[in-house]
Amino acid sequence: MPLFLVTVLEAALHLAGYGFDPHFFLRLGSGPTASLADNPRFGWRFFPRGMARTPRPLSTPVAKPENTVRIAILGESAAMGDPEPAYGFPRILETLLNAHFPGKRFEVINTAMTAINSHVILPIARDSREASPDFWIIYMGNNEVVGPFGAGTVFGAQVPPLGLIRARITLGASRLGQWAGGLIKPSTTGETNDEAWGGMEMFLANQIRRDDPRMASVYRHFEANLESILAVGKSAGIKTVVCTVASNLRDCPPFGSAHRHQLNAKDLADWEKTYGEAIAAQTANRWNEAIAKYQAAGQLDPEFAEGHFRWGQCLLAVGDVPGARSQFSLARDLDTLRFRTDSALNDLIRQTTQRQGGHDEATLLDVEQVLEQAAPQGIPDSTYFVDHVHFTFAGNYKVALETAKTVMSRLRPTVVTEPANEWLSAEGCAQRLGWNDWSDRLVTEDLYRRFQRPPFTLQLAHSNRLASLKSRLNEFYRVPRKEAFNQAVKAGQTALGFNPDDWLLHEKLGEIYRDGGDYQSAVKEWEQVVARMPRHAGVFNNLGIALNALGRPEEAEARFRTALGLDPLLVEALNGVGLSLAQRRQFPVALREFERAKALKPGYLPTYINISLALEASGQKERAVDQYLAVLPRFSANPVLHANLGRLLASQGRTNEALPHLQEAVRLAPGNALAHFNLGNFLLASGDLNGAVEHFATAASLDARSLDARINLGVCLIRAHRSEEALAPLQEAVTLSPQSINARLSYGIALRENRRLDESRTQFREVLRVEPTNVSAKRQLESLNAGPETP
Repeated sequence: MPLFLVTVLEAALHLAGYGFDPHFFLRLGSGPTASLADNPRFGWRFFPRGMARTPRPLSTPVAKPENTVRIAILGESAAMGDPEPAYGFPRILETLLNAHFPGKRFEVINTAMTAINSHVILPIARDSREASPDFWIIYMGNNEVVGPFGAGTVFGAQVPPLGLIRARITLGASRLGQWAGGLIKPSTTGETNDEAWGGMEMFLANQIRRDDPRMASVYRHFEANLESILAVGKSAGIKTVVCTVASNLRDCPPFGSAHRHQLNAKDLADWEKTYGEAIAAQTANRWNEAIAKYQAAGQLDPEFAEGHFRWGQCLLAVGDVPGARSQFSLARDLDTLRFRTDSALNDLIRQTTQRQGGHDEATLLDVEQVLEQAAPQGIPDSTYFVDHVHFTFAGNYKVALETAKTVMSRLRPTVVTEPANEWLSAEGCAQRLGWNDWSDRLVTEDLYRRFQRPPFTLQLAHSNRLASLKSRLNEFYRVPRKEAFNQAVKAGQTALGFNPDDWLLHEKLGEIYRDGGDYQSAVKEWEQVVARMPRHAGVFNNLGIALNALGRPEEAEARFRTALGLDPLLVEALNGVGLSLAQRRQFPVALREFERAKALKPGYLPTYINISLALEASGQKERAVDQYLAVLPRFSANPVLHANLGRLLASQGRTNEALPHLQEAVRLAPGNALAHFNLGNFLLASGDLNGAVEHFATAASLDARSLDARINLGVCLIRAHRSEEALAPLQEAVTLSPQSINARLSYGIALRENRRLDESRTQFREVLRVEPTNVSAKRQLESLNAGPETP
């Protein structure tokens, strides 16, 4: 009877439309045309709604096409390809295999997600059987402590018994379990949520020592989950490649360090004295003295992670590479912010795979060892890692190549004996995926922003890393924006020449067009994505943004609402609806939409910025300033917030308050055209013409379609008696917008200053043709007709 009642209640909730589909894939259609798509709600089983991570957009037929080898990637953000999955190792793996075996089709399905761990990957593995993969590639371990049910998680209960974890996950897959969860925690209804994703910074208070008793449970759970995944794969006949997980040892100091337990006051004082002397010796390059001091400090406290990292640096300086590698590895294992797979987890991967595996079951790929052998001096560093665990393009290529070779060794002999080319080079993969300096710059800008927030700011030599990134960005910025844009477009088009049906290549080319200001071309590319990925909510959101920029807010709103229909929690699209309404000056309605977005995801900064912009546009400037100031402490590292606040304060005459914000925006984002433009306007109003020229010129170089930056640059140059230099930017402004009154007026004045009087008259006449009542143009023409000597 209880089972009967539960079954009836479950069925009733299904019929009533309550709850959400808990599976990783959504099955669309039926019969031969049935397909599998990503489920944006899958993460709701494991995360609070406001923090829930989502799968990568995907679409694949349920029925695997003939002559196709299907590979599923199981893992976390490093496996996914963060910081830019379009160029991650799953994409490179697919490119390598298809180029190497032209007679076969290889399809790589990227099921990896940010912030998950083995507790989440096990259900994904089970669900992935519906896609009939031939191979699984497992690359997991970085989030085992901080992910769901880990010892340092912020997503819920920490290391409950494994049976309870699995029961909870199973219950969460039922509508009845979802209903019960909603009773316990109303925020899980999805209507509102006061919890928001905060990145790695969220875990600062959850530091876990290596000897924490809960770590034993973490290791047991990981081993059990890996065993279960391998058993699922074996029963389904899936060949599995299990990878150890590599991390940056040489260029990633520990995020957190803790002293050993029971370190008394005397020992602590002795340690601090010895450690201080070691740092002083290291700073003075007295390496042997520093090594001796770090060794002495390590005897007093062998648990302090940063001490082992510094010790490793000194050993490397005197050429003791094995000793340095050992100390760097120990520093990682002792790190109390455990975002990297430690030695114990990698040993479990090796042992479990060897114990469970076999030629027809699981194969071990020791990625940690592969990268150690390939890295300079055998110590993985920034050659292969952009941060602590995520790969550079070179790192992604190296992992993909070794994975491809392993897959090849497991293929049927009939496949292996087919004619094969040499393995495609990294350069060849980059060409086929559209990786170029433009995409490299975008990734570097993303990293520059990330590294300005904790826990990166807590790392040793953090300022040096930031300076290095800024120097690299400056190298990118030295290339004229228009030239860089044209090169990026060419790279994107070349990639599409290899694979015209690749929706992701169309999406990335659309993003290049958008960033270059060519919204019309961006729309064309994204419409290609819609044709291939009709459930991709993100591309509908991008289309809305582009259509708003083209002055088509009604069409934009329709695209945003389509995105919300696919993903009701896509706060970006809800913001887009508000922006479309604001563009039509429907400010009260727009503000209501923004308030809905804020309730949906309180930690999403663009909502607050949009509210302030709407308030400002409707004449409520004081309220707009108050809104900016209210969120500033929480988002102090955001350049757009500082740029907008500085501009608004300056417009109110509060110059002393405005300038620090405008300068901070440029410091935080030296590649942000808006930040430079706003600071240029401030300096122009303050009479600092040379300073204004510098920032307007930078803004113009960063934004190939910025009309106002070019006009203001020309005006500043004219006022600074550099009228010959003003001609080029003003001519560009007229070319960009032939109907712009300000562009033609300013260009006409610059021509006159350079004694090109007939051309000057042409510009003023063109202004009067567009706007016959323009007083300035009339006066200029009258002055010119009065005589060439008149200034």
